[in-house]
Amino acid sequence: MKLRTILVDDEPWCMEQFEMECTDTNIELLGKFESAKEALGYVGEHGVDLAFLDVEMPEMSGIILGKKLRKIRPDIIVIYISGYEKYLRFCLPLELFCLELVQKPLAAGIINSISFFDGLISNG
Repeated sequence: MKLRTILVDDEPWCMEQFEMECTDTNIELLGKFESAKEALGYVGEHGVDLAFLDVEMPEMSGIILGKKLRKIRPDIIVIYISGYEKYLRFCLPLELFCLELVQKPLAAGIINSISFFDGLISNG
């Protein structure tokens, strides 16, 4: 089963790289959004299993977006991404109700390690 996934990031290069890294994985990339508000609207209307959210974005932080997404879809898996090491040291995933916080750029190994999520989704 493919994980229905969105990516929200204000950096187009990161979204392009993420899409390339998703080839031959269990990720079905449903949408890439530079706007947190657009992502909220999309998740409200579509089934999404997994969201990769940039922590630092102009209109709304990824952390606030993650909380809002969980209100819409409590079972969504959230992974925060950041190019800033300060967030990696500062944030504890359990406090943020996310599965992981990873540093950009996203490598294929990170995305491939998500394959164990299939059991979470299908056994849900």
